[in-house]
Amino acid sequence: MPGDCQAPADDADEDGDTIANKDDNCRCAANPNQLDFDGNSVGNVCDAPLSFTIADGTPPEFNQLDSTASAKMGIGCEFPVSLIATGGDVQVMLDDEGTAKIFAAQLTFADTPELTCEIPLVLTVKLVIQDLVLTGLDAFMAGFPFTIPDHESGAVSGMMDMIHNIIVNGVINVTESSNEELAPTGESPLMDVPGSFPAGMVTVANAGEQITIDFNNADHIVFQQTTMDGLEITLTGLTGKLRLRK
Repeated sequence: MPGDCQAPADDADEDGDTIANKDDNCRCAANPNQLDFDGNSVGNVCDAPLSFTIADGTPPEFNQLDSTASAKMGIGCEFPVSLIATGGDVQVMLDDEGTAKIFAAQLTFADTPELTCEIPLVLTVKLVIQDLVLTGLDAFMAGFPFTIPDHESGAVSGMMDMIHNIIVNGVINVTESSNEELAPTGESPLMDVPGSFPAGMVTVANAGEQITIDFNNADHIVFQQTTMDGLEITLTGLTGKLRLRK
């Protein structure tokens, strides 16, 4: 990790940050602010990433993300979707300037119930979204406010501006088609469908023990797939809060 070295605890200043080695919580990487988010006497820039997992929360207040699915084939239909978070692993890396990188390594959601909509004169669509997984190596960037002592609580200073990739698995089941030429009946799996989560706000509370990610973007396209001779399935908008704890 940054600053990992064997500098002695003496009056020298190994990293040139004006803090003597004996008083420096990160002796080999400059950190003049000496920020130590988790209070373990190791400065942020030398510390391992913090790990957060999905905390208990009663939907819809926490851990429920709401969206709208649509099925379109010339004309279309829409139906609401509620995704319930069942697990997750979020890594947070902090620097000495009050900035965090939030890596949502994986968030899993319960299977949706079977969702049905009718496209008049064409077909009946049944959609089951399974194992919606948030992945990606890129991090959300979030700046913590300098007015809060060492990130203990408060909202981040700006929107997370990095959209996370996701993988979507599921099944589209088309039944009772009234026009076989337009829409053949049968199942078409949603496997590794490309999609993305929108940026959101982050709050930190309880001396850094809790993080809340607040998604609020009703216009963002979460995923879109065209299948079965032109049937287009789209998941649009994402609102709700995920609560995570160390």
